[in-house]
Amino acid sequence: MLYFKKALTDYALEISRASDQNVPTAEYILGYLYMLGQGVPQDFHKAMYLLMKSRDSGYDKAGMLINTISAALLRYYEDGLSPEIQTAIKKIKKSKR
Repeated sequence: MLYFKKALTDYALEISRASDQNVPTAEYILGYLYMLGQGVPQDFHKAMYLLMKSRDSGYDKAGMLINTISAALLRYYEDGLSPEIQTAIKKIKKSKR
């Protein structure tokens, strides 16, 4: 297990170098690693920053992952939202069908 952790940390370091060069695929992978806390400390803010940067550079997979995360968070927090916002969310969901 220790070998795997070291290999993942080394991998994250290499991906980080590519991300520093604004490679969208590397930004996506590194963002995903930060989201999971694999090879790097878990950091949702850094993960979303990298995923958005990758999406903005044209990497579609990053946009899809951001949408999935946003939908999951919205479902999780929906009960605590005001009735007006809950109604708006329901209308948006119906319009997507």
